[in-house]
Amino acid sequence: MSKNDFVCHHRFTHEIHRKTVSIECRESLFPVQCEKYTADMALADVCGLSQGSFFNDASMGSDLFHRDIALNTQNLQNNMSLAVPPFQDPALNLAKLQAAGESSGIKMDFDHGTTTLGFRFQGGVILAVDSRATGGQFIGSQTMKKIVEINDYLLGTLAGGAADCVYWDRVLAKECRIYELRNKERISVAAASKIMSNIVYYYKGMGLSMGMMLAGYDKRGPQLYYIDSEGTRTPGKVFSVGSGSIYAYGVLDSGYRWDLTDEEAQDLGRRAIYHATHRDAYSGGIVRVYHIKPSGWVNISNQDCMDLHFQFKEEKNKKFAIVSRQFVEMTKARIEGLLAAFPKLMTSGKQHTFVETDSVRYVYQPLEKLYMLLITTKASNILEDLETLRLFSKVIPEYCRSLEEKEIIDNAFDLIFAFDEIVALGYRESVNLAQIKTFVEMDSHEEKVYQAVRQTQEREAKQKMRERAKELQRQRMEMKKLGGSGGRGVGGGSGPEGFGNRYGGGGGGISSDSISSLSTPSANIAEINKPAPAAAKSAAPRNALKLGGKSRDADTFVDQLKNEGEKVVSTPLPTAASSVAAKAKPVSDVPMDSVHLRMEDKVVIRVGRDGGLQTFELSGLLSLRISDEKYGRIKVQLDNTDQRGIQLQTHPNVDKELFRSSNQIGLKNPTKPFPLNTDVGVLKWRYQTQDESAVPLTINCWPSENAEGGCDVNIEYELEHTRLELQDVCITIPLPMGITPSIAECDGDYNHDSRKNQLLWNLPVIDASSKQGSMEFSVPSSIPGDFFPLDVTFSSKIPYAELAPAKVMLVDDGSDVKFSTETVFYTDKFEIV
Repeated sequence: MSKNDFVCHHRFTHEIHRKTVSIECRESLFPVQCEKYTADMALADVCGLSQGSFFNDASMGSDLFHRDIALNTQNLQNNMSLAVPPFQDPALNLAKLQAAGESSGIKMDFDHGTTTLGFRFQGGVILAVDSRATGGQFIGSQTMKKIVEINDYLLGTLAGGAADCVYWDRVLAKECRIYELRNKERISVAAASKIMSNIVYYYKGMGLSMGMMLAGYDKRGPQLYYIDSEGTRTPGKVFSVGSGSIYAYGVLDSGYRWDLTDEEAQDLGRRAIYHATHRDAYSGGIVRVYHIKPSGWVNISNQDCMDLHFQFKEEKNKKFAIVSRQFVEMTKARIEGLLAAFPKLMTSGKQHTFVETDSVRYVYQPLEKLYMLLITTKASNILEDLETLRLFSKVIPEYCRSLEEKEIIDNAFDLIFAFDEIVALGYRESVNLAQIKTFVEMDSHEEKVYQAVRQTQEREAKQKMRERAKELQRQRMEMKKLGGSGGRGVGGGSGPEGFGNRYGGGGGGISSDSISSLSTPSANIAEINKPAPAAAKSAAPRNALKLGGKSRDADTFVDQLKNEGEKVVSTPLPTAASSVAAKAKPVSDVPMDSVHLRMEDKVVIRVGRDGGLQTFELSGLLSLRISDEKYGRIKVQLDNTDQRGIQLQTHPNVDKELFRSSNQIGLKNPTKPFPLNTDVGVLKWRYQTQDESAVPLTINCWPSENAEGGCDVNIEYELEHTRLELQDVCITIPLPMGITPSIAECDGDYNHDSRKNQLLWNLPVIDASSKQGSMEFSVPSSIPGDFFPLDVTFSSKIPYAELAPAKVMLVDDGSDVKFSTETVFYTDKFEIV
């Protein structure tokens, strides 16, 4: 065939696909090619491409041949572009062509088969694939490499059409290298996956067949993305792609966890691919496992499926010891040899309970899927051995709820302790099951002493840590109070910033904390006699108590000073009436305008003593009160910046569409006014969650038993939402009946209500500047459960829900109306149980 013949035939073939034939032009050029026309038309008829059956394109001009050449070879000039199917609207018409092929019995879309997987864990990313390449029912290759090494830190997997996946992975490797050269850093996995997703999305519906994963390690840690030929791009922890993915997912779901070791993760990926190849006919060949670490990817293994099959089968049939205990001196090698020989000596189908060799006797008893095995010498009494074995087997159900391997491993130490009560130094002890349980559960005196010493050391360390933290906090508060002026006491001049904590602000003078640490009695007494400023009234008891040093009883210390003739100034404690008032619903004193808006938030919180949020429910109400009839027809504009998903519900007479579209509250019938001199609830909201971060104030109560038979209690609070300012905070701690607590430290004030057996801890304000505090006291003749449940009350003028009325407008002309706002947030019930 000449060059001209080839050109003419090539053009004619393209024109058949486009359903237009220029016979006049071709006859004038090459009249000898008519037989080829007939052959190509016959081929078109066989394929079901009759004239005008699908595509109706305009007749082609004389330059269509050059256009086709440019169109179908453009990827040679720009590999970011690929030739699309050569007919009009390929994304739509390709599907029609495939459907027509299926209906006519001609296979247009071949079956694909593979298994690839990837998952992230604490040690990086694992990729595992098979190596079988298929075309329909035919196996084309058993050594296909389905992991493409894009760079030293980035890998891609292949699933779908081999040509599509390999081509675009190579294009991506080039783009990643160009990015690295231009920016002097490696491309991130997210950026690489985005490039691939954008490329394939351009060819969506045009015949690409891809389902690949991109995995790598970058600045954000291990990353894994799934991209398919539809342009889908999904990050995740675990993916499996291909015809065998359903089998691989079954293995991954049962064995995957984040804290896998490197060896466990590699074995999990290898087993998942093997099981998929065992069940899926389209998967097989070699199982390849790659591990991507912070230092780059590593090819872990390339093992044939057949070798893995026999390896796993041998492991499955292998019997091993779960718990072993020896009672005589014996080397480890000897023990392992005896245990390894036992499965080989057992004979199936017989009911024997022992097996003998030249030197030892194996006495065993089946326990469901397990065996209880006793190895003795041949000279031992077989009847006594059987009785000992039965006692061993009775012990196991006492400590294990089921005869599963995991359950036995979890209770291995308890079982070994019980075995030691049965056999001592190789000889059977005369005990029964009840005696064994009694001996095992008996407390050890040495253990009690050790636990007591350890608890004392931990308590002392925590005490020193709290004292140091309180000292630092007290120094910061003292610096804030002084505000740069000279401190109290002697000395002068300004010092460097590093001495600010010790010498009070920018001025000179020794602070009260320095005086409290002196050992001279007169200095301590002078500090006590000094009246505290009114602004720091709540800090006076804390400073006075801190001066006691090692004493834990503040009242005894003050009484001792009085007996010595010293004059002690004490701060009056709050009365019970003040604590009751704190629990009452807060009442605002905001002056009311003609239009008054009131926002009310109340919360119900229930927290476990050991942590964990049990209940959190917020309910709120926005009420409107109008006292002047000329402002009856108004709209209220709300600002809603809450991102927690609070559910909002308007009054039935409020225009819901107006509220949804513009966050405005107005009546459905704008010609009617709001009621006068009446609080009208126009908006309600509600929020429930189990997220512990929703609790605005966390309370931790730590009661611990002391050596005197009582408890040392430490209660700490921390403001989690620093935008709030909580007022009149009262924490009520129950006490045992008739017991007086001894207060060691307290931020704020406290009051002991002996009639109700309660200790009230009152804090005037908790905000961002004083978001932490603690109270420590001792209670004799008590247990930790006596101090629960704790009850907490507070109020705030800042709402929990981030809703606020922005402005009020008249319906008629939209002019602004002056209004007043009242906001209250309080606890309906807040308890630590």
